[in-house]
Amino acid sequence: MYGEYWKEAFNHRMDSYWEVDRLEMVLKGYLYDHNRYAEETSQPSDIMTPLEFWDSKRPYGNKNIALSIVYNLGWDYKRVLMKEDAPEWVKEAAMRLHDLVKIELEKQVE
Repeated sequence: MYGEYWKEAFNHRMDSYWEVDRLEMVLKGYLYDHNRYAEETSQPSDIMTPLEFWDSKRPYGNKNIALSIVYNLGWDYKRVLMKEDAPEWVKEAAMRLHDLVKIELEKQVE
């Protein structure tokens, strides 16, 4: 039903470099909140590294990682996700970016 909408949304995407950079910032923001909460509640064993957090349940704020990426990158500018799920090809594109974020985080560890 919204096939044309998603095609149009993908025509307005940033370069993948900037999308990965933005996702990395989002991830590190949630990581900061997670680690701050762990410190405040005296649970230092819950403190995570960026790579550990990448593999957590909610690296971008939501359990559904693909849709969280779609939302955080502004691909769903008309908020269609409130009515129906994104097509598989959109989710696959989001997960490819998620994998690229991991590669960037691994480079920072080296």
